[in-house]
Amino acid sequence: MPAERRVVAALDVLGAGYYAVLSLAGLGWLVAVSDWGVLRAHSLLFLVLLLLAMLFNRFRYFAFTELSFGKTSSVFSSMDGVAGWTAALLLGPIGLWVGVINVAVRFAMDLPGNLQASARWELLRVELSNLVENTLARLGALVCYRAMGGAIPFPSMEIHTVIVALLATAVMVLLQQVISVPFYVLLAAAVEVIDHEVTPFRFLRFVVGKGIMLAVAAPFAVLAAGLYRDYGLWMMLFFFGGLVVVSYLANRFSRSALHIQLQSRMMEGLESLSRALLLAPPDRERILHAIREHITQGRLHLPGRLEICLFPGEIILHEPAMWSALPEDAWNWLRDHPGAHHFGPAMPLPWNEVETDRSTALVSINDYDSGEMVGGIYHSVSARGLIDRQLYLLYLPALNTLADQISLALRRVKGYQQLLQHRRVEEELRLAGDIQGSFLPDRFPELPGWSLSAMLVSARDTSGDFFDFFTLPDGRVGIVLADVADKGIGAALYMALSRAYLRSLALEKDPHPSATLAALNRRILQDTSSDLFVTLVYGLISPGSGTFTYCNGGHPPPLVVRSNPDQPVELLVRTGMAIGVTENTEWQEGSIELFPGDYILMYSDGITEAQSDSGEFFGLERLIREVEAMRGRPPAEVREYLIQRVQDFSGEVQEDDIALLVLCKTG
Repeated sequence: MPAERRVVAALDVLGAGYYAVLSLAGLGWLVAVSDWGVLRAHSLLFLVLLLLAMLFNRFRYFAFTELSFGKTSSVFSSMDGVAGWTAALLLGPIGLWVGVINVAVRFAMDLPGNLQASARWELLRVELSNLVENTLARLGALVCYRAMGGAIPFPSMEIHTVIVALLATAVMVLLQQVISVPFYVLLAAAVEVIDHEVTPFRFLRFVVGKGIMLAVAAPFAVLAAGLYRDYGLWMMLFFFGGLVVVSYLANRFSRSALHIQLQSRMMEGLESLSRALLLAPPDRERILHAIREHITQGRLHLPGRLEICLFPGEIILHEPAMWSALPEDAWNWLRDHPGAHHFGPAMPLPWNEVETDRSTALVSINDYDSGEMVGGIYHSVSARGLIDRQLYLLYLPALNTLADQISLALRRVKGYQQLLQHRRVEEELRLAGDIQGSFLPDRFPELPGWSLSAMLVSARDTSGDFFDFFTLPDGRVGIVLADVADKGIGAALYMALSRAYLRSLALEKDPHPSATLAALNRRILQDTSSDLFVTLVYGLISPGSGTFTYCNGGHPPPLVVRSNPDQPVELLVRTGMAIGVTENTEWQEGSIELFPGDYILMYSDGITEAQSDSGEFFGLERLIREVEAMRGRPPAEVREYLIQRVQDFSGEVQEDDIALLVLCKTG
């Protein structure tokens, strides 16, 4: 056994041995002084009082005394002693057999419900102490009663006879407590070993409270004996009927009061834990520390054994430490049977653990969002000495609430970690956006006769669209506007790779657009394995020339706007497919001659596919109308106007990246 349980078991065995010796002495004394002739003469009265004593056993009242935080001891009594002491006052020593027989019958009835050896030893100790009280203590009180001039049977309800009987009753109560002093000494030593937090004052209050509960009903025996002598059996039965009602009400009241007291304490403890978890930093270790601290300090008022496990095997609480850990089979069983489970005393436990005198509960802890089981709570409390065998059911709702609080606390920790991760991602995206922005050229190369303005508006921190312009070794300027068919970090990385390859190939290899795109396609397919592809328009312009040579790789057709308002807008249609789709793909080159005042508008599909709140697309036709309205304007003004028009059309939500480049022949 664990150390605590060994101490309790030893206390029961030693106490039973002590009271057994006194019981034998008391029974021997009782047999020696019993007048069996009185029993034959008053057999009806004896039988009535015996039945009343047994009836009172059905309505025992009780209370709990708190010895330390979270640790309580039960004190219970009944009015069966009233019937036994009444019999002693009316019949003399032979009447004490009412209490002896009552103890024997009660022991025989309670024994089958206590299957475990430790529970039987406790029952034996308690009933042997009751037997000593019914023999030695009452025989001693009868001796004092006669010494004070008391008569048996009790004569009548006169003042001096009542006073003598009450003094004898006080002697009886005092003797009952004196006889138990050696056991109280053993109990105090055991409590000191079990729980150092139990103060002498708390222990003394427990002993005094027990004595008061045992003595509170005893004086009524004097009244019952007087009613019998003055008014007969029926008046005494009427009086005892009232005591039965009072006993029943006391039983129900003690049950209700105890339930309310425990529920109130547990609710206060759970509320206090909720505040502690809310005030605790959203750190997992600090949250778990707050839970452990609250329980170990007894603030939840959950007596007995308590173990909390977070799967796959993290024990965050095991109280008391002297008990062995719960078998892994129990947690495995809970994994297979999620929910809240209760096993009363003497019920078999499915994980083959024998705890016949305890109430046991297993409650699963479920993830608040997914509902998946993430842990469990085990609670076991002794049912020994409890009059109310349903009392342990009060703990099950508290355990369910505790499981929910742990789940919510873990969710708070998880949410905070996700927030930190989200912030880290946001910072990384911002940094990636800054790096990507540095890829874009900040100014157009100086090229006589040409003017250019470009802009990129990202829908997110990073973009899959890009534009670029660079000077080739032969003096021509390469211009590209491209769109990766995706969004986010992946598209940004693909964009950076495509831009680097395009520049490298254009500067080091054949500068013709068709050859450059073919080489770019092979390089991307060779070095990447993603499903992404890129559409682009890549063209070349020469100093002193108005020729624009280009390839359109699957990109929305650029618009050619002539300075002459009578000429319609032209489209530079696709001359090949997107880059990065298939190998051995070829691109045709196109060429167009621009004159002073003409310009080319390159754009990504973020412009034409921009949507209004009603779901309408901006579209190519609308873009052409807006472009025609800006004939003759400088490229920067055209660019700013078109971006503003698209943003006004789509509202606050931008679904896709927008890239826009305006190339103008200035003369």
